[in-house]
Amino acid sequence: VRSLVTGKDGIVYVGGVGDFGYLKPTIDGNIVYQSLATRLDSADRNFADVWVNFSTKDGIYFYTKKQLFLWNGQSLKGWKPIKERTFMGYAVKDDLYVLEFGIGLMKLTEQGLTLIPDGDKLVNERTYVMLPIANNELLVGTHTQGAFTYSNGKFQKPTRFKELNEFLLQN
Repeated sequence: VRSLVTGKDGIVYVGGVGDFGYLKPTIDGNIVYQSLATRLDSADRNFADVWVNFSTKDGIYFYTKKQLFLWNGQSLKGWKPIKERTFMGYAVKDDLYVLEFGIGLMKLTEQGLTLIPDGDKLVNERTYVMLPIANNELLVGTHTQGAFTYSNGKFQKPTRFKELNEFLLQN
């Protein structure tokens, strides 16, 4: 097991190695694992670890480096990276973001994964945290550039996180 999340429906969803699904109770009171990946075409089952699961208003997202899947309680939908692979996915409130190597920070919209304004600033960067902060801003922690805030379509190095940035860059 690589990841667990409890959905808004109270069900525990599981991400594993080459599989994802949920835990369901049986009539006799036991709990069994029900795979959702078995619903995929064999061509879409070429993924390894399901590193993170996200519970949103749309359903449960299962994040792998090769594909992102959404289970809405009835069916599965999937998105593949534009290039080859992604680094990490994040759910902030009910928005889903994916950092794709060679492209930048993308947001899942009705049109699919789309580059956010100024998202190419992170084109070759690794991110490790993305959190909501005041006034619809995001706090984004990176591997080599420290922390940024994102608001109004721009990444900025905020002075209020100067100490945090110094610590991140030194450690």
